[in-house]
Amino acid sequence: MRLMLLLTLLAALAAQAVTITRDGDEFAITGDIYTAWVSKDGALISLVINGVEFMAPSVEITWKEKKTTVAGLYAAPMNQWYHPYLLPGGAVLRDNTIRAEGNGWWIEYAFGPDTVDLTYFGAPEGGRGFRAGYPPAELYLNLSPELHRACDPENQGELGWPVNRPHEPGNYTILAKNGAGFHATDVCRMQAVKHGAVTPEPHRLDLLVYNTYDQTQKPITRRLKLFRKADLAHALTMEITSPNPDHIFAENKPAVFPVKVTTLYGHTLKGALAFTGAPYVWKTPEVTASVPLALTAAQP
Repeated sequence: MRLMLLLTLLAALAAQAVTITRDGDEFAITGDIYTAWVSKDGALISLVINGVEFMAPSVEITWKEKKTTVAGLYAAPMNQWYHPYLLPGGAVLRDNTIRAEGNGWWIEYAFGPDTVDLTYFGAPEGGRGFRAGYPPAELYLNLSPELHRACDPENQGELGWPVNRPHEPGNYTILAKNGAGFHATDVCRMQAVKHGAVTPEPHRLDLLVYNTYDQTQKPITRRLKLFRKADLAHALTMEITSPNPDHIFAENKPAVFPVKVTTLYGHTLKGALAFTGAPYVWKTPEVTASVPLALTAAQP
């Protein structure tokens, strides 16, 4: 019995193992649900989850006759995506951590079975530091334009793809069309840049941006939590059409809200959609209405 439990435990640990192999000056990472690639300069240039590439291919940015090439990760001054700093360079492997250091800053990647931790610090050569106060240097993840959607179901809801709607800092989930994706914590913003300075087609950068105004002089760590398929909370979309853009309604007329709820990635949902409303000033009486929901993969 003990032998069987030990073998089961060893098999589970083997299934979760992450291997990192050197390929020339670069590194290939293989996990149970993802593969990744780190360049010799220290850029995360590939992150494949359940068969889908999440990082954008290398693009060329031409600004004031200066040409630079950026891959999946780079740093730049705040709000200046077109002015990339030099990457650290000299990436080295230590256990399951890859570290690159130089040109005034460093970055480390720690690879777990379903996580990637990014830790970085310093002041890129020719610029301000990541903890310099306002404005700081920013760290960008340049994501694939072929992804499906971004969302924040606990706070801001659906963000779409590319992300063009106004939004606040938070924890975002980035998803592919097959439901694979990752949760990113403590993100400053998502930024879709459509500009002729970016080549080739579609002349676009889809940036996940990290920054902080905190001047505490210590490294910054941000985590990506990876998954093969989104859970139900991240597989629902809801579209509400208000009959009044101010969302204020007369008491003597019924208010009708067309609501479209959709399940994605093969999920099912059986429940109810409920709405509660009350007068703006007096708060009473409270009105509640609900409709049943029965959504399946065949009828999402």
